[in-house]
Amino acid sequence: MERVRPPQDGRLPHGRLWTAMAATTVGVLPVFFFGALAALMRDELDFSQSQIGLATAAFFGAAAVMSMPGGRVAERLGAVRTAAIAIGLVACSLLGIAVLASSWAHLLPLLVLAGAANAFLQPATNGMLAGAVPERRQGLVFGAKQAAVPLATTVAGVALPVLGLTLGWRGAFGVAAALALPVLGALALVRQREPHAVTRPRTSLRGSRDLVVLALVAALGAGAGNAMGAFYVDAAIEGGIAIGTAGVFLAVGSGVGIFARVAWGWWTDRRQIRRIPVVAVLLLAGSGGFGLIAAQPSPPVLLFATIVAYAAGWGWNGLLIAAVVDAHPDAPAAATGVTQAGVYGGAVVVPPLFGLLAETMSYAVAWAVAAVLVGAAGLLALAAARWYAPSDAEDNKLPATPVGSG
Repeated sequence: MERVRPPQDGRLPHGRLWTAMAATTVGVLPVFFFGALAALMRDELDFSQSQIGLATAAFFGAAAVMSMPGGRVAERLGAVRTAAIAIGLVACSLLGIAVLASSWAHLLPLLVLAGAANAFLQPATNGMLAGAVPERRQGLVFGAKQAAVPLATTVAGVALPVLGLTLGWRGAFGVAAALALPVLGALALVRQREPHAVTRPRTSLRGSRDLVVLALVAALGAGAGNAMGAFYVDAAIEGGIAIGTAGVFLAVGSGVGIFARVAWGWWTDRRQIRRIPVVAVLLLAGSGGFGLIAAQPSPPVLLFATIVAYAAGWGWNGLLIAAVVDAHPDAPAAATGVTQAGVYGGAVVVPPLFGLLAETMSYAVAWAVAAVLVGAAGLLALAAARWYAPSDAEDNKLPATPVGSG
């Protein structure tokens, strides 16, 4: 795979960064649009609330299964080219839902297609940035890229009143499909304007203990974070918080989480400190936030706990990717494909478990279990940190294999 030499003066590749952020946002729109517009779609397509959950799980399940192959394909085919193909498939999924979906059985395979496409897209966009970003700026860049995921949630939320209630849900999905066109154009420009490229050996990731452990860290942390987004408002209402207040608290927490992903990356770049120990500390602090929510505190304390849970317990994503890219510079897409599989796997397993606990026991129990999962992720990250010590950096890189075409 071809790598791009990072600018020698330390400048950020703004064009690549904005393109990667836009691609990341569009890549997750199918599942977030479905979640936001499901209430409008249910009568026409005749599906139940449990089928909403199954369809969402199908998206993330397909992404989990295909994430590792997606990373390998990005290494072999080239990151920009793989991202373009994936965006094309996402557009086909969105357009298919808008035009072809007439039942839940039609909708399901289109969401599976979108999930598989997203599994190729995420490691590909990581690969786009990995070789083009100076190492001392990677925390900021990958934090900004990962901030695009909760941004997609915001876009989907706005789509309901702005598009869904005016154009209908089919029109909203059609507009989402059209958003892929400028992203494809931007990817084409990035490919045309690539600076001098160098070809580096392609590596095998077999036996990478660090990636297996970090995939589990990602599964536990991201699973709890996704459950928080899905159940927060309902849980707050059941705890005696007014619906409007609960919505505001969620918006504040989500906004802080978006900012935190960028801020933590900027801070670790500026301090030039190891990122995995910071990930561990954030997860442990975030566990405290989840635990405080479980106590069903007064509104001011709940707001504080929500901010901690989002800023720490769900703000570590960009740091994790930057650390993995640092440790596996010869195969960044393949390496982040492994950890991204953990993110998707957690999204499939933990939210349903959270819902089951809330339904059969209580939301307090569900939040307490989420706190334990996030804390366990923090402890695992501490264990993995020894593989990311500066003196061990070269030992963590695996032997190279013969190079293929980028």
